Amino acid sequence: MTDSTRLPSTLVLWVESVLGLLQAVHDASHPRENSRVWKVTGQGRDHYVKVAPKPVLYTRETRAHREAVPHLGHGNAPALKESSADLLALILTAVDGEPLKGEESSSGYGRSLSDVEDRALAAFAAADAAGALAYGPRHGDAFVTARGRRTVERLMREGRP
Repeated sequence: MTDSTRLPSTLVLWVESVLGLLQAVHDASHPRENSRVWKVTGQGRDHYVKVAPKPVLYTRETRAHREAVPHLGHGNAPALKESSADLLALILTAVDGEPLKGEESSSGYGRSLSDVEDRALAAFAAADAAGALAYGPRHGDAFVTARGRRTVERLMREGRP
């Protein structure tokens, strides 16, 4: 979990410049030190604010949301609403079936995944695992390394080499 569950004031100013006055802010971080995610509500709509721990991770996620996610179709994945390289932050739309954590996102939000979505999910998982296995051991991050290994093991069990 993050050291502070409060949305930092610099982020509040930026998010409100995009979404308008915030009505609610809730910590939605994963239980690890560098996870910084908040669910925010503004003008009756939910969004997620994510802060990347490093510029390279911000660049990777921003690129994925700009180039890959649109191919999944509107409403099938969070869309990038706005990003700030200065803050390493992204504002993402919420998707029916939230929260967007762990295996919950692989359930298809109450429906079966289409063939394209299923293949894309496996490809994204494989790419994420490759990144985790490249980053984790090199930086002594056992959590990231273990996540990468678990993902590879799952993909192999499912016959998705």
